[in-house]
Amino acid sequence: MNELIRSAKITAGISYASQDFNSLNPDDCIFCLLITPEQLMYHIADLKSKKIYIIQPFRFTSKVNTDIAVNLKSIAQEDSFLQQNFNQKRISVFNSQFTFIPSLFYNINDSELFTFNTSQNQTLEVRSDEFQRQDFTIMYGLSPAFMQLCTEYFPGAAINHSLTTLITELLTISKSDETGIVYTYVQQCSLQIIYIKNETLHFCNNFSYATPEDFVYHVLFTYKQLHLDPEKDKLILLGEIEKQSSLFHLIFKYIRFVEFGQRVTKWKYDRDYSFPDHYYFNLLCI
Repeated sequence: MNELIRSAKITAGISYASQDFNSLNPDDCIFCLLITPEQLMYHIADLKSKKIYIIQPFRFTSKVNTDIAVNLKSIAQEDSFLQQNFNQKRISVFNSQFTFIPSLFYNINDSELFTFNTSQNQTLEVRSDEFQRQDFTIMYGLSPAFMQLCTEYFPGAAINHSLTTLITELLTISKSDETGIVYTYVQQCSLQIIYIKNETLHFCNNFSYATPEDFVYHVLFTYKQLHLDPEKDKLILLGEIEKQSSLFHLIFKYIRFVEFGQRVTKWKYDRDYSFPDHYYFNLLCI
Protein backbone atom coordinates (compact mmCIF):
# COMPACT_ATOMS: atom_id res chain seq x y z
CA MET A 1 0.00 0.00 0.00
CA ASN A 2 2.22 1.39 -1.05
CA GLU A 3 3.60 2.54 -4.23
CA LEU A 4 0.26 3.28 -5.84
CA ILE A 5 -1.14 4.99 -2.77
CA ARG A 6 2.03 6.99 -2.21
CA SER A 7 1.94 8.18 -5.82
CA ALA A 8 -1.63 9.37 -5.32
CA LYS A 9 -0.52 11.28 -2.20
CA ILE A 10 -2.67 9.28 0.16
CA THR A 11 -1.61 8.79 3.77
CA ALA A 12 -2.90 5.98 5.97
CA GLY A 13 -3.94 7.26 9.39
CA ILE A 14 -3.81 5.60 12.78
CA SER A 15 -6.04 2.53 12.62
CA TYR A 16 -7.86 0.45 15.20
CA ALA A 17 -8.14 -3.34 15.17
CA SER A 18 -9.68 -5.45 17.90
CA GLN A 19 -7.54 -8.20 19.32
CA ASP A 20 -9.58 -10.86 17.54
CA PHE A 21 -9.96 -9.09 14.17
CA ASN A 22 -8.11 -11.94 12.43
CA SER A 23 -11.06 -14.19 13.18
CA LEU A 24 -13.61 -12.02 11.37
CA ASN A 25 -15.63 -13.75 8.66
CA PRO A 26 -16.75 -11.45 5.81
CA ASP A 27 -19.99 -13.45 5.54
CA ASP A 28 -20.88 -12.34 9.06
CA CYS A 29 -19.78 -8.70 8.77
CA ILE A 30 -20.87 -5.33 7.51
CA PHE A 31 -18.41 -3.05 5.70
CA CYS A 32 -19.06 0.70 5.96
CA LEU A 33 -17.06 3.24 3.94
CA LEU A 34 -17.07 7.03 4.09
CA ILE A 35 -15.36 9.05 1.38
CA THR A 36 -14.99 12.83 1.08
CA PRO A 37 -12.72 15.08 -1.00
CA GLU A 38 -10.36 15.09 2.02
CA GLN A 39 -10.39 11.53 3.30
CA LEU A 40 -11.54 7.94 3.05
CA MET A 41 -12.23 5.75 6.05
CA TYR A 42 -13.96 2.48 6.67
CA HIS A 43 -15.01 0.25 9.51
CA ILE A 44 -15.89 -3.43 9.68
CA ALA A 45 -18.29 -4.80 12.30
CA ASP A 46 -20.01 -8.06 13.15
CA LEU A 47 -23.64 -8.03 12.04
CA LYS A 48 -25.01 -9.91 15.05
CA SER A 49 -22.95 -8.61 17.95
CA LYS A 50 -22.41 -5.12 16.39
CA LYS A 51 -18.81 -5.31 17.55
CA ILE A 52 -16.33 -3.05 15.75
CA TYR A 53 -13.42 -5.06 14.41
CA ILE A 54 -11.50 -2.49 12.37
CA ILE A 55 -11.39 1.26 11.71
CA GLN A 56 -9.00 2.46 9.01
CA PRO A 57 -8.69 6.10 7.91
CA PHE A 58 -6.81 7.54 4.92
CA ARG A 59 -6.09 11.20 4.28
CA PHE A 60 -5.72 12.71 0.82
CA THR A 61 -2.71 15.01 1.02
CA SER A 62 -2.79 16.30 -2.55
CA LYS A 63 -4.53 19.62 -3.14
CA VAL A 64 -4.44 19.02 -6.90
CA ASN A 65 -6.52 15.86 -7.20
CA THR A 66 -9.92 16.07 -5.54
CA ASP A 67 -11.51 13.36 -7.69
CA ILE A 68 -12.89 10.90 -5.16
CA ALA A 69 -13.13 8.22 -7.85
CA VAL A 70 -9.37 8.34 -8.47
CA ASN A 71 -8.61 8.22 -4.76
CA LEU A 72 -11.06 5.40 -4.15
CA LYS A 73 -9.54 3.32 -6.94
CA SER A 74 -6.01 3.87 -5.61
CA ILE A 75 -6.95 2.50 -2.20
CA ALA A 76 -9.25 -0.26 -3.45
CA GLN A 77 -6.48 -1.72 -5.60
CA GLU A 78 -4.13 -1.97 -2.62
CA ASP A 79 -6.23 -2.56 0.51
CA SER A 80 -7.33 -6.19 0.71
CA PHE A 81 -10.37 -5.42 2.87
CA LEU A 82 -11.89 -3.36 0.07
CA GLN A 83 -11.64 -6.43 -2.17
CA GLN A 84 -13.57 -8.82 0.07
CA ASN A 85 -17.22 -9.73 -0.33
CA PHE A 86 -18.88 -8.76 2.94
CA ASN A 87 -22.43 -9.72 3.83
CA GLN A 88 -23.51 -6.07 3.77
CA LYS A 89 -21.82 -3.03 2.29
CA ARG A 90 -22.70 0.62 2.83
CA ILE A 91 -21.04 3.61 1.19
CA SER A 92 -21.51 7.16 2.39
CA VAL A 93 -20.22 10.02 0.24
CA PHE A 94 -19.71 13.66 1.07
CA ASN A 95 -19.40 16.29 -1.62
CA SER A 96 -20.60 19.87 -1.95
CA GLN A 97 -22.95 19.05 -4.82
CA PHE A 98 -26.08 18.70 -2.70
CA THR A 99 -29.25 20.58 -1.95
CA PHE A 100 -32.23 20.10 0.35
CA ILE A 101 -35.61 20.12 -1.35
CA PRO A 102 -38.97 20.45 0.44
CA SER A 103 -41.08 17.37 -0.21
CA LEU A 104 -43.74 19.54 -1.83
CA PHE A 105 -41.37 20.39 -4.69
CA TYR A 106 -39.36 17.18 -4.84
CA ASN A 107 -39.15 15.18 -8.07
CA ILE A 108 -36.16 12.94 -8.65
CA ASN A 109 -36.59 13.40 -12.42
CA ASP A 110 -36.36 17.18 -12.14
CA SER A 111 -32.65 17.63 -12.91
CA GLU A 112 -33.20 21.36 -13.48
CA LEU A 113 -34.14 21.78 -9.82
CA PHE A 114 -30.86 20.16 -8.76
CA THR A 115 -28.82 22.17 -11.27
CA PHE A 116 -30.44 25.42 -10.18
CA ASN A 117 -29.46 24.82 -6.55
CA THR A 118 -25.89 23.60 -7.11
CA SER A 119 -22.80 24.71 -8.98
CA GLN A 120 -21.38 22.02 -11.23
CA ASN A 121 -19.09 21.76 -14.22
CA GLN A 122 -19.45 18.08 -15.00
CA THR A 123 -22.10 15.49 -15.77
CA LEU A 124 -23.37 13.92 -12.57
CA GLU A 125 -25.79 11.16 -11.72
CA VAL A 126 -28.48 12.82 -9.60
CA ARG A 127 -29.50 10.80 -6.57
CA SER A 128 -31.68 11.46 -3.54
CA ASP A 129 -32.16 10.32 0.06
CA GLU A 130 -35.41 10.78 1.96
CA PHE A 131 -35.59 11.60 5.66
CA GLN A 132 -38.22 9.82 7.71
CA ARG A 133 -40.63 12.12 9.52
CA GLN A 134 -38.94 15.16 7.97
CA ASP A 135 -40.51 17.23 5.24
CA PHE A 136 -37.51 17.33 2.91
CA THR A 137 -35.23 15.28 0.69
CA ILE A 138 -31.53 15.71 -0.05
CA MET A 139 -30.57 15.66 -3.73
CA TYR A 140 -26.91 15.17 -4.66
CA GLY A 141 -24.75 14.32 -7.64
CA LEU A 142 -22.09 11.63 -8.06
CA SER A 143 -19.81 11.17 -11.03
CA PRO A 144 -20.36 8.23 -13.41
CA ALA A 145 -16.74 7.18 -12.77
CA PHE A 146 -17.38 6.92 -9.04
CA MET A 147 -20.60 4.98 -9.54
CA GLN A 148 -18.80 2.57 -11.87
CA LEU A 149 -16.13 1.93 -9.24
CA CYS A 150 -18.80 1.23 -6.63
CA THR A 151 -20.36 -1.33 -8.97
CA GLU A 152 -16.96 -2.91 -9.61
CA TYR A 153 -15.62 -3.11 -6.06
CA PHE A 154 -18.79 -2.99 -3.94
CA PRO A 155 -21.60 -4.68 -5.89
CA GLY A 156 -24.94 -4.36 -4.14
CA ALA A 157 -23.73 -1.69 -1.74
CA ALA A 158 -26.21 0.83 -0.36
CA ILE A 159 -25.03 4.34 -1.29
CA ASN A 160 -26.12 7.64 0.23
CA HIS A 161 -24.89 11.13 1.04
CA SER A 162 -23.00 11.34 4.33
CA LEU A 163 -25.29 14.13 5.54
CA THR A 164 -28.17 11.68 5.38
CA THR A 165 -26.69 9.33 7.97
CA LEU A 166 -25.23 12.18 10.03
CA ILE A 167 -28.46 14.16 10.27
CA THR A 168 -30.50 11.01 10.92
CA GLU A 169 -28.25 10.12 13.86
CA LEU A 170 -28.35 13.66 15.25
CA LEU A 171 -32.14 13.79 14.98
CA THR A 172 -32.28 10.53 16.91
CA ILE A 173 -30.09 11.69 19.81
CA SER A 174 -31.62 15.19 19.89
CA LYS A 175 -35.26 14.16 20.19
CA SER A 176 -35.71 15.20 23.80
CA ASP A 177 -33.92 18.54 23.44
CA GLU A 178 -36.29 21.46 22.88
CA THR A 179 -33.76 24.25 23.32
CA GLY A 180 -31.88 23.52 20.10
CA ILE A 181 -28.28 22.42 19.56
CA VAL A 182 -25.68 23.46 17.02
CA TYR A 183 -23.54 20.56 15.80
CA THR A 184 -20.32 21.12 13.90
CA TYR A 185 -18.70 18.22 12.08
CA VAL A 186 -15.02 19.04 11.56
CA GLN A 187 -12.85 17.88 8.67
CA GLN A 188 -9.36 18.95 7.70
CA CYS A 189 -10.44 21.81 5.43
CA SER A 190 -14.20 21.96 5.80
CA LEU A 191 -16.97 21.90 8.37
CA GLN A 192 -20.64 21.10 8.30
CA ILE A 193 -22.87 23.08 10.64
CA ILE A 194 -26.23 21.58 11.61
CA TYR A 195 -28.88 23.11 13.85
CA ILE A 196 -31.61 20.89 15.28
CA LYS A 197 -34.49 22.00 17.47
CA ASN A 198 -37.69 20.24 18.49
CA GLU A 199 -36.77 17.10 16.55
CA THR A 200 -36.51 19.14 13.35
CA LEU A 201 -33.61 20.16 11.15
CA HIS A 202 -33.53 23.96 10.94
CA PHE A 203 -30.17 24.51 9.24
CA CYS A 204 -27.43 22.58 7.47
CA ASN A 205 -24.58 23.91 5.37
CA ASN A 206 -21.02 23.17 4.37
CA PHE A 207 -18.15 25.66 4.68
CA SER A 208 -14.50 25.60 3.68
CA TYR A 209 -11.79 27.02 5.93
CA ALA A 210 -8.03 27.50 5.81
CA THR A 211 -7.34 28.96 9.27
CA PRO A 212 -8.84 28.71 12.77
CA GLU A 213 -10.12 32.25 12.26
CA ASP A 214 -12.04 31.14 9.17
CA PHE A 215 -13.52 28.28 11.15
CA VAL A 216 -14.72 30.53 13.98
CA TYR A 217 -16.10 33.08 11.52
CA HIS A 218 -18.38 30.48 9.91
CA VAL A 219 -19.65 29.31 13.29
CA LEU A 220 -20.33 32.81 14.60
CA PHE A 221 -21.91 33.87 11.31
CA THR A 222 -24.27 30.90 11.54
CA TYR A 223 -25.17 31.81 15.12
CA LYS A 224 -25.98 35.33 13.95
CA GLN A 225 -28.07 34.19 11.00
CA LEU A 226 -30.07 31.83 13.21
CA HIS A 227 -30.46 34.47 15.95
CA LEU A 228 -28.65 32.28 18.46
CA ASP A 229 -26.80 33.50 21.52
CA PRO A 230 -23.12 32.42 21.88
CA GLU A 231 -23.54 32.91 25.62
CA LYS A 232 -26.45 30.48 25.89
CA ASP A 233 -26.79 28.16 22.89
CA LYS A 234 -24.71 24.99 23.01
CA LEU A 235 -22.19 23.94 20.36
CA ILE A 236 -21.26 20.25 20.04
CA LEU A 237 -18.12 19.34 18.10
CA LEU A 238 -17.82 16.14 16.11
CA GLY A 239 -15.09 14.69 13.95
CA GLU A 240 -11.33 14.83 14.10
CA ILE A 241 -10.78 17.78 16.42
CA GLU A 242 -8.82 17.67 19.67
CA LYS A 243 -9.19 19.67 22.87
CA GLN A 244 -5.56 20.79 22.58
CA SER A 245 -6.03 22.16 19.05
CA SER A 246 -6.00 25.83 18.11
CA LEU A 247 -9.49 25.38 16.64
CA PHE A 248 -10.93 24.33 19.97
CA HIS A 249 -9.16 27.02 21.98
CA LEU A 250 -10.31 29.76 19.64
CA ILE A 251 -13.93 28.64 19.38
CA PHE A 252 -14.06 28.32 23.18
CA LYS A 253 -13.25 32.03 23.44
CA TYR A 254 -16.44 32.94 21.60
CA ILE A 255 -18.92 30.18 22.48
CA ARG A 256 -19.57 29.67 26.18
CA PHE A 257 -20.94 26.12 26.08
CA VAL A 258 -18.80 23.89 23.88
CA GLU A 259 -18.82 20.11 24.19
CA PHE A 260 -17.53 17.10 22.29
CA GLY A 261 -20.10 14.65 20.98
CA GLN A 262 -20.71 11.25 22.51
CA ARG A 263 -19.87 7.92 20.89
CA VAL A 264 -22.38 6.41 18.45
CA THR A 265 -24.15 3.78 20.55
CA LYS A 266 -25.42 1.33 17.92
CA TRP A 267 -21.99 -0.35 17.80
CA LYS A 268 -20.11 -2.29 20.49
CA TYR A 269 -16.52 -1.36 21.34
CA ASP A 270 -13.82 -3.40 23.03
CA ARG A 271 -12.15 -1.99 26.14
CA ASP A 272 -8.98 -1.28 24.16
CA TYR A 273 -10.85 1.06 21.77
CA SER A 274 -8.82 4.22 22.22
CA PHE A 275 -10.24 6.87 19.87
CA PRO A 276 -12.07 9.80 21.51
CA ASP A 277 -15.85 9.37 21.45
CA HIS A 278 -16.44 12.16 18.91
CA TYR A 279 -13.83 10.86 16.44
CA TYR A 280 -15.09 9.24 13.23
CA PHE A 281 -18.65 10.08 14.23
CA ASN A 282 -19.81 10.38 10.63
CA LEU A 283 -18.30 7.01 9.74
CA LEU A 284 -19.93 5.28 12.70
CA CYS A 285 -23.33 6.75 11.78
CA ILE A 286 -23.37 4.59 8.64
